[in-house]
Amino acid sequence: MRFLKWISLACSVIMATFVFAKAESYYGSVGPVALRVDSFVIAIKFDTTIPLQQVFDMHSRLRYVTPDSNMINGFFAVVIGAGGDLYAFLDTLNNSIGIEAAEPYYYLSDTVPAPVGSELVAGFEDWMDSSAVAATAANYGAAIARKLEYLPDCYVLGNADPGSKRLLTVANDLHDAAGVRFSHPIFGIRPVRFTYKLYDRYNGSQFHLKRVIGAFNSASVWDIHGAIDTIVVAVVDDGVTTHEDLPQSRVLPGRDFSGIAGTPYDDNPAPGNLEAHGMGCAGIIGASHTTDSLSGVNTGSGVISMSPAVEILPVKIFDDNGIGTSDVTRVADAISYAYQSGADVLSNSWGYGFTGDGFPVLNDALERASLFGRGGKGCPVIFAAGNAGTSYVLYPSNKPFCFAVGALQLNDVRWSYSCYGGDLDVVAPSGNFCLQGDVWTLDQMGTAGFNPNVTSVCGYSVTWNCSSPNDVDYDCKFGGTSATGPLVAGAAALVLAKDPGLSSNSVYYILKQSADTTLDWGTNSRFTTQYGYGRVDAFGAVLSLSHGDASNDGLLDISDLSVIVDYLFFGGQIFPSAALADCDCDGTVDNSDLQYFIDWFAFGGPLPVKPCFKL
Repeated sequence: MRFLKWISLACSVIMATFVFAKAESYYGSVGPVALRVDSFVIAIKFDTTIPLQQVFDMHSRLRYVTPDSNMINGFFAVVIGAGGDLYAFLDTLNNSIGIEAAEPYYYLSDTVPAPVGSELVAGFEDWMDSSAVAATAANYGAAIARKLEYLPDCYVLGNADPGSKRLLTVANDLHDAAGVRFSHPIFGIRPVRFTYKLYDRYNGSQFHLKRVIGAFNSASVWDIHGAIDTIVVAVVDDGVTTHEDLPQSRVLPGRDFSGIAGTPYDDNPAPGNLEAHGMGCAGIIGASHTTDSLSGVNTGSGVISMSPAVEILPVKIFDDNGIGTSDVTRVADAISYAYQSGADVLSNSWGYGFTGDGFPVLNDALERASLFGRGGKGCPVIFAAGNAGTSYVLYPSNKPFCFAVGALQLNDVRWSYSCYGGDLDVVAPSGNFCLQGDVWTLDQMGTAGFNPNVTSVCGYSVTWNCSSPNDVDYDCKFGGTSATGPLVAGAAALVLAKDPGLSSNSVYYILKQSADTTLDWGTNSRFTTQYGYGRVDAFGAVLSLSHGDASNDGLLDISDLSVIVDYLFFGGQIFPSAALADCDCDGTVDNSDLQYFIDWFAFGGPLPVKPCFKL
């Protein structure tokens, strides 16, 4: 119909600048709360038995219906023209054919839309039974619609005669009745999703990690419900200790397996005084996030990480001088200890300088971890592919039960040092190696660790300039595949946080299928020996497990249906990605997704598709 012009969302924004009519108020918990009334938009519930065109023809001041996702109880936002008293016009509408109710359009704090419908909510004293509530409500022009299921003595009441009283008047009058604790209209105000914003003082230098987490401080992997639940990651390396950015509550006891054959294992897996390779790995995986704007004032965290809620299990196989144990049985025991001690993911930024079958005892431990860890679901065993630049990845990253990660420059070209080949699984951004990198992560606190002690390595001099003055608690020169392994281990932790029931092979599959291959790497193949299945995409990996959860609350329920309808017909938004509503996994959000969800929700059809790799 010609009057029913669904104008653009931009027009709705302009409407917010309209002049307000007089102020009103409702009763809050501590007194009246001011409401502003829009002079050019009202809320109307139409009688569906009367043609809408007829209603508009009867009232020349009615202009058109405007999209508004805040409307409730079947009301529409209607733009009106100037002329005459607003309240007299509302009274006329409330007694007109074709209109069930007409209400002012309210705003909270002048600019926050807060339209009402036909219902209010009231809380009663516990001595008021339902019959007393009904009688009291009737005295003030209301009627019980329903009792809240979990909030004691609270009822939703309907406006019994909108032609006589506006909803706000009914609510305010009822507020002063005996036995009433509170009473106010139900406003059409949707909760706002606050973006997961980070203020860690060195995040501006963390270009590599930001390449894989989505839109930083806008719509990132951490905004997806459940992605940062607690997961245990074993860092198999030269030890991990606590840090201002990695508190003791998230560093598990761990063990030291680095001694020579025949010596007992040690229950102190801290790094040696001049070592910090494991600290660098742990920082990429799980350094704390600062989510307030006062970071750095006292002990706010310095760097961001992939999964800030993880618990780190230190498993030490390099001694206090950074020398790996020569006893492969100790390494195998360390791997077995890690998965038997509750680790969900094993992060390994080490290997041997050869490829091939390796050692059966270590293979057995790694395979058992990948198959039998996590109560039989298996632990993802993530390995750095190696820094030798060979056309094959180094042992044991080449084993099929391990997940090999190579290194990319920020321009998505493979670093020349990064090993590659048919056993490569994915790549991830990193810096150079031999402490010439530019990946920011953790060092040991104070003057211990790499910074500032290491002054030359691999034939290169090292000059520390981590901020000004040099912040010795952080390492700004990490790199190599040593950085990519923990980055992907952190991505695996995010995936398992979202769905702890996944097997290790399922995690591998998701990380590979969600990897970014949009850049031209010279082939149309999903897999290349240079880049494996592509650049790891933590946001895409977690999102692949979230399709159907349009409300982003971790549940598939009627709220998702509401969000999909709002998105398709009323200009609503889906955060952090519209792909949450892509229920049938065809790469678009349209009426077919609505039908798919309804078919599942109401008629027992198939669940929304997951994992889904259409973004």
